[in-house]
Amino acid sequence: MRSLLFILVICVISNGVYSIEIKPFGSNSVYVIDREVELFEQPSANSMKLMQLPYLQCVNILGKTNIIMASNSNVTEWFYIDSGMSSNQEMVLTDNGWKVLTIQGWTERRHLAGKNDFKPVKKIQEMFIEAFDEEGGVVYYRIYSNGTYRIITKNLVYNVDNKSLKGKFINSKI
Repeated sequence: MRSLLFILVICVISNGVYSIEIKPFGSNSVYVIDREVELFEQPSANSMKLMQLPYLQCVNILGKTNIIMASNSNVTEWFYIDSGMSSNQEMVLTDNGWKVLTIQGWTERRHLAGKNDFKPVKKIQEMFIEAFDEEGGVVYYRIYSNGTYRIITKNLVYNVDNKSLKGKFINSKI
């Protein structure tokens, strides 16, 4: 009876805490959304720190803990990630050719954001921004009240449109 109760509690904790599974961008890519996020050797804050991940660094998910770890009444899900960063630029020969060794380790779910962690902006103050770069170009940012934007870059030296981008702003749900 106790083992059945224990299994039931684990199922409730694992399903109730993170009701939204992280959905990567493309092939397992997610973003680090906090500053000074530690990458650990094991899925525990007491394990050895490997490095600090830069803010908004794109990382790849390699795995995750099947159980959501609970400590000090905090419930945490850990992800094993590839930082995409190398400590010494060491290269190894693989079946697919030469590859730079990157630092891999564990970090908590709360520091990562996938595409389901964002929602579209419904309303924003309309504005127009003009910025200049050191190469003689100008960038126009046109932001519309419905959350869409348009970016136009021009090279003033040659009076040429380089590119025009359109998109939609999003807010983090986290």
